[in-house]
Amino acid sequence: MAPPGRGTTATGGAVAAASNGHPTAGQIPGQPHRPLPKPLPRRRRPATIALAVAMIALGGLTGAWLLSRSGETQTVLVVAESVARGEAVTATDLTTTVLPVGVLNLRTVPSTSLDEVVGAVAAADLVAGTVLTPDSITEELVPGPGNSVVGVALTWTQMPGQPIGSGDHVRFVATPPVGGEMPAGDPETIEAVVVNAQATDAGWLVNVELPTSSAPQLAALAGTTRIALVIDTVG
Repeated sequence: MAPPGRGTTATGGAVAAASNGHPTAGQIPGQPHRPLPKPLPRRRRPATIALAVAMIALGGLTGAWLLSRSGETQTVLVVAESVARGEAVTATDLTTTVLPVGVLNLRTVPSTSLDEVVGAVAAADLVAGTVLTPDSITEELVPGPGNSVVGVALTWTQMPGQPIGSGDHVRFVATPPVGGEMPAGDPETIEAVVVNAQATDAGWLVNVELPTSSAPQLAALAGTTRIALVIDTVG
């Protein structure tokens, strides 16, 4: 019997070999070549497919909403000629422009308010080309001539429980120390007009306008915390 030739087994079975006569990678010499099993197809879960479809639909609806919003516009006032702080605004100082609604995070003044803006005072320097905002104009500059603005921090127990607002006429009253004796005469009082009031964690920060001659006295009294606020007239 002739010896088995290269590339066959003694029993005649074929052996997969490279062109140079050596076994392929992963093949055990002398063993027949067996093809690797095919991987099973991935099974897609119905819940995953449904979630993907829902996300695609939601993205489409969001895009359509943004597109519809971007189509809405408004005509607003814009500064055409620069105006210095404290100067009156005239009609020639303003122009208009069209902006998308809700796209810019900016408070604007509609063009329909032109008559109300003309004659107002610039609360800050208005630069040509900028969009006019409600805070950039005022009826009169604060503080006025001969007046000053003082900020007084008050706790909840140092002021009335009712709201306080711009234009309120108030008095600041000097109070005795906690547990101290009442003064023999009338307590010291300082009159002022509220510019604005801001809520704080402990109470309120009340900014008031008053004659410049009384401003140091109020500032010193506020520093002692022995002070109370009285509202005389509202607005």
